Amino acid sequence: MHPLITQQVGHLLRVRVLQELQMLTRRLLRRRRLAKPDEPPLLRRLTRAEWADIKTSGVVPHKNAVAILVVPPPNRDPETKTRPAPSASSMPNPEDLSPKELSDSLPLSVLYPTAQEGWSHSDGIPDIVPPSLVPLYNGASLFPSKTQRAALHVALGEVLRAERTTRLMTGAVPVLHGNNEKSSDGVPLRAKGDQKASHAILVCSDEKTLFRGDIVPLAIALWRIRMWEGGPDEDNSVDWMAEPPRRLYT
Repeated sequence: MHPLITQQVGHLLRVRVLQELQMLTRRLLRRRRLAKPDEPPLLRRLTRAEWADIKTSGVVPHKNAVAILVVPPPNRDPETKTRPAPSASSMPNPEDLSPKELSDSLPLSVLYPTAQEGWSHSDGIPDIVPPSLVPLYNGASLFPSKTQRAALHVALGEVLRAERTTRLMTGAVPVLHGNNEKSSDGVPLRAKGDQKASHAILVCSDEKTLFRGDIVPLAIALWRIRMWEGGPDEDNSVDWMAEPPRRLYT
């Protein structure tokens, strides 16, 4: 194996996420006529108020939440004033293969509970079962390559536009606001203040959304990156390229 195999595998795992988003967009557009007005979107932007509440409480108040992706657009180059060109190529740029130190203040992902008290006895589940946890992925650490992160931002935008097209066809009102104004990604176009869209995208899946699009492949692709790169706790991370210990037989 060559010395950059770890970075190459990480690059390809991120390409898989982009591919899953592209396939999800195609499925949503093909099956948009199956959507019903009362069905929740698979992806939507959280409002600034919702995002602030999650950061303050440390709880994701959505039972059908699968993940949260915080992906702001890549910064512009200070000299050219342009943003990085999106790249979903399986061949990484040489500079993307060089090891990068991620900021300690911005972990790749953090697990958030979906309820304050976890499971209850009324659910018929014993206390030994841990509560449901939702991964929150930070885009800058999840996709450290600027060109790949630009492609992630574009791919997410395509899914959100597909959802907007579906909701316009079904005549559905925005999920949260209940008004009749035209909406974009589940947030009113004329929203003001903390009702404006944030950079946090909620990924959902339940029995109502399954027939329009399956989120599981995307969730698995994201989780593979977390497994490969290791979690925020270094003691629990796994070195997948380390040589396994030899077993002595007697």
